[in-house]
Amino acid sequence: MIATYAYAKVDRTAAIKPLADYLGTTLDRQTRLMLFDSPSDLINMIGQGKVDIAVPNLLGYLQAASLDLPVATAAVPDVSPDTGNGYRSVLIASPKVAGQQAWIRDTHELRLALVWRDSTSGGLMPRRYLAELGFNNLASAFARVIYSGSHDQALQAVLTGKTDLAGLASGVYDLALAADSSLTTRVQELWRSPPIPVGPVLCRLATEVCDRVSAALLSKETLPPSVMEGLNRGWPEFGGTTQFKAVDAQTYQPFIELMIKDAHSH
Repeated sequence: MIATYAYAKVDRTAAIKPLADYLGTTLDRQTRLMLFDSPSDLINMIGQGKVDIAVPNLLGYLQAASLDLPVATAAVPDVSPDTGNGYRSVLIASPKVAGQQAWIRDTHELRLALVWRDSTSGGLMPRRYLAELGFNNLASAFARVIYSGSHDQALQAVLTGKTDLAGLASGVYDLALAADSSLTTRVQELWRSPPIPVGPVLCRLATEVCDRVSAALLSKETLPPSVMEGLNRGWPEFGGTTQFKAVDAQTYQPFIELMIKDAHSH
């Protein structure tokens, strides 16, 4: 079973099908695809032994690592440093919100949109930034907090006046500004995170093929272009990369610590 999680207006099943086909052929195994509602559901299923190979987001991997689930990191998309600089989180606001952190005094009057609880750039990162400012309980700190369901919808929440602030992926915000420069009069950037690493492909250890899965993904000679093309369609943060690389666990340790702090603040 090869699985991932759903995202609005993106066919994630189609995105992972070339990966499943490649691994099925390489390992001489039949493969089935499954799509779960959220990264947390995906990680729960691999923990229960119902998923063998998972394509999670970063927060999904962090959950698996913090729970010490019996999974291996097979490989991670080799996102270049320049592209990695484009995968960040931003906190944006309508022009009426006071800038230069003066808005911090007025949070009880402000409405906040995030993407969903399981999002890294649209959930974890903005929540941790706000926690650093002293807002551990967002529900009591802000007039209203909503989870919009997608990065585009979080941006639209500010543009349409549904909320005053939003946390989302920088790539979605930057693309919107590039497409329509007039948005600079309708929205302002309050904060931008450091670069965020992407999550690795996970393999359930009990399958006893994780070493072969890793070798197949890391093989520049046999990995078909269609595998990365599919993943790039499903995850724009992969930045058009054409290959995988080995996982450096130390890269993720600071983010695991952030996630644990975030869990304790709810």
